[in-house]
Amino acid sequence: MNKLTLGYVFFILTAIAYGSFEVASKIALHGSGIDPLHVNLAKFGIGMLTLLPFMLPALKKQTLTTTDHVHFAGLGILVGISMLSLVASIPALGSAALAGLIFSSNPVFTVIFGHTIAKEKGSKYLWPAVLIGIIGMATISAHKIIGVKQINWWGLSLVFFAAITFSLYSVLSKVKNHQVDKYVNIFFTFIWALITFIVILLIKKEPLIIPAMYNDTKVLGALLWIGIVVTGLGYIFYFKGMELAGVHRSTTVFFLKPVVAGTLAWLILGEHITWNMMLGTVLVILSMYLLYKD
Repeated sequence: MNKLTLGYVFFILTAIAYGSFEVASKIALHGSGIDPLHVNLAKFGIGMLTLLPFMLPALKKQTLTTTDHVHFAGLGILVGISMLSLVASIPALGSAALAGLIFSSNPVFTVIFGHTIAKEKGSKYLWPAVLIGIIGMATISAHKIIGVKQINWWGLSLVFFAAITFSLYSVLSKVKNHQVDKYVNIFFTFIWALITFIVILLIKKEPLIIPAMYNDTKVLGALLWIGIVVTGLGYIFYFKGMELAGVHRSTTVFFLKPVVAGTLAWLILGEHITWNMMLGTVLVILSMYLLYKD
C-alpha cells in the first residue's frame, strides 16, 4: 500500500470516529443533566489519557523547549475555543443539524490555510472537489434543516468562527508536527484544551463532574467512546492521514462525516435513510475521487 492510499485509509478511519460524535453525544446528553461543556471536558480529558501510552515513548526521544509549550498552549486554547463556539452555536441556531453542516464546511478554510501557511499546492481538481463535497453535504442534510424558519446571525457567526478556528488549528498542528512528534503535540494540546474547559466551568460556578457521568452506564459508555475513539484515536488518525496524504486531502474527513453520522443514526437511533442522503453520498464519493486524483 503506497503512502497516499494509506493516508486515505487513516482519513476514512477518522471520518468513522468523528461521524459517531453526534450519536454518542445524543446518548450522553439525553435526560442525563449533562451539558455540552461536560461532554467536551470528558472528550479532552479521556482523549488525553488515551494518548498517554503513545506519547510517553515519543517524549523520551526529544527535548521540549519553552517555545514548544507556548505553541501547545496556543493550539489547545484555539481548539478549545473552536469546540466551545460550536457548542454555543447550537442553541442559538436552534438546529444541531444546521450547526453540524456548516461546521463540516471547514475544508474550504483548511485548503486556504494549507496554501498560505503550510505552502501546499494541492491537485488541479482541488477546488472542484471541495465544491462538489460541500454540495454533497448540503444534499445529505437538506431534509434536516428545511424546518429552520429564521437564521440567528449570532449563532451563524459562532459556527463559522468554530469552523475557521478548527481549520487553523488543523493546519498549525500539521506544521508543528514537523518540529515535534505528533503524539506529543496532540497530548499537550489536549492538556490546554482541558484547562480551557475547566476554567470556563469554574467561572460559571458549575461542578466539574455530574453524577450521571459515572452512575449511568449508558452515559458513561457514550463519554468513554467520545474520549477514546472520537478524540484520542480520531485525532491520531487525522494527523497521521495529513502526514501521509497532505493537508488539502484532509477535506475527505469532513465530506465523509455526514455520511457516517447519517448511517450510524439509522443503525443505532433508528433514523431513516432518505433519497437525498444517497444522492449526497454519491457526490461525496465523487469529491473524494477528485481529491485523490492528481
